[in-house]
Amino acid sequence: MIQKGLIMLLLGASIACTRSKPNEELMSSWRTFDHLAMVEVAVLGTYHFAQEEEIDELTDDNQKELERLTAQLAQWKPTKVVLEKEPRLQPALQDRYEKYLEDSSFIDTLPNEIYQIGFRLAAKMKHECIYLFDNHPEFIGSLEGFTFEGFEEQAQVESAGVYDRHRDELMQVWTHNDSLERSVGLMDRMRIMNHPLSVRTNAQRMHLYELRAGVDQSWIGPDWVGRWYQRNLRMLSYLFTFAETQDRILIIVGNNHKWVLEQLMHNVPEFEVVPIHEMLNMS
Repeated sequence: MIQKGLIMLLLGASIACTRSKPNEELMSSWRTFDHLAMVEVAVLGTYHFAQEEEIDELTDDNQKELERLTAQLAQWKPTKVVLEKEPRLQPALQDRYEKYLEDSSFIDTLPNEIYQIGFRLAAKMKHECIYLFDNHPEFIGSLEGFTFEGFEEQAQVESAGVYDRHRDELMQVWTHNDSLERSVGLMDRMRIMNHPLSVRTNAQRMHLYELRAGVDQSWIGPDWVGRWYQRNLRMLSYLFTFAETQDRILIIVGNNHKWVLEQLMHNVPEFEVVPIHEMLNMS
């Protein structure tokens, strides 16, 4: 009986090995959509200049840093520059961009990354126009009337001990990393924000905290994170309306958008995601 069992076991192994070969042959002829790749896309994550009161991007030193930043990005030769504004604002921003092309001093009093990075870079590339792609989905369902204070209060009632299990660690990490960012100049801050470790930490934070609130009750946490994905999916969809073969699209966006946009774009066969941190570390 033992011998018979051993023979059956060996036969089973033989059959398993035999079956793997046809699968390998089949997969060698498996078709994908990889051949559709036609557009390179790079995402520059940044802080929102107007929200950082302790930093003056209009000082001489920071203006030099911004020149360095845009000069390095220009070496990639982007064909389109995309900004974090809703497309309905295109006429007004296009008018401002054209005024900047006529007189670069137009942005001397406008401390906003849209002007200080976006307009400056597009002009360096001699682009005739800029592109916009932001979107703001409605706060519906569990998110109706959403505020961060209300989110915290509801989470405490529905899921205390779950959503805030790692709150202390989260605050320690965030405070430490924020101090590192603020200890360096503007150019180096951009390098930090776009480093893969920084991008990954941003994604981890959102899934470490918000995602866990209201599980199996209001679902406010997953709904909040879901709305963030929805917003970025809509932003991504705008790119399809103007992307053309051989384009090099450079997106300038708040750095918390960077991780999700890049994740989503990796699933789009037409797009090849270019690691922008390598551009920023060029001499």
